[in-house]
Amino acid sequence: MNKTHLLTGDALLIRGCGRTDFQGSDPGTLYDVVIQSLFTLPDDTKVYPAHDYKGRTVSSIGEEKRLNPRFSTRNRSQFITIMNNLKLSYPQKMNATVPANEYCGDFIPQESLDPATSLATDQEHKRIELTLMSNTEIYNDDFAMYI
Repeated sequence: MNKTHLLTGDALLIRGCGRTDFQGSDPGTLYDVVIQSLFTLPDDTKVYPAHDYKGRTVSSIGEEKRLNPRFSTRNRSQFITIMNNLKLSYPQKMNATVPANEYCGDFIPQESLDPATSLATDQEHKRIELTLMSNTEIYNDDFAMYI
């Protein structure tokens, strides 16, 4: 956030939000963050989500408050019920990507890298290791000063 632009990752998407059915996810926490933090920003704040499956690249806080069907007409309880009952298919590479994303390459638990305990394929393990090395370099070079 730089007073006019906001990178929302997977939390707030354009007319949607990220999934809450993965490890460590919680629909109540997502609702609270969006409503109590993001939706308190000025309406003209530009919203840039991590991705959009329809090719949209930018929205605004005001648009999402008015038009996002997950939040605009829902209270916390309704949101949690909806998110807990979406019955979405499980993405193919989720067992490899969630550990890498959770730890941003800074630290991935050893059990996530161990082929005996992980559901990730050999190729996915190699990608995790490459991500770990790349992100650790970026983190150490660019972000360590903020901690």
